[in-house]
Amino acid sequence: MANYVHLNEEIMEAVFTASRTFRMWMRECSGLSVAQFRVLSFISRNDNSSLLELKDYLGVSTPSTSRLVEALNIKGFVTRVENKNDRRRIELGLTEIGKEVLIAARKHVLEMIDESIGDLSPDEKYNLSVAAKILMRMVNKN
Repeated sequence: MANYVHLNEEIMEAVFTASRTFRMWMRECSGLSVAQFRVLSFISRNDNSSLLELKDYLGVSTPSTSRLVEALNIKGFVTRVENKNDRRRIELGLTEIGKEVLIAARKHVLEMIDESIGDLSPDEKYNLSVAAKILMRMVNKN
């Protein structure tokens, strides 16, 4: 039977290192932080979502969410529109520039990942795919 004593540490180190690498790739292309990228991604999938919905998705405080949205609004990537029926509700949307930046950042990171896995054998690629699915299942339990 295999020894999995250090598996927790290996997973944690791999995830943190991968995250740091993805963050670097994202900044190279777009200057976006991972948090800003996540905001743009969420809004692109949930047009007219509220600040509260975004806050819940990000898992951060309302002031932190507001600061992220405001910074992206100042850059011209995000729109904030007051709901006509409920003035307390601010609806979020992406501008054309925001959509372009998101597409470019995602494309760049995916190209860098593709380049990184290019030398892997088919078996290694399969194992990586299985591991990624298991990891997602693990973190989505919470």
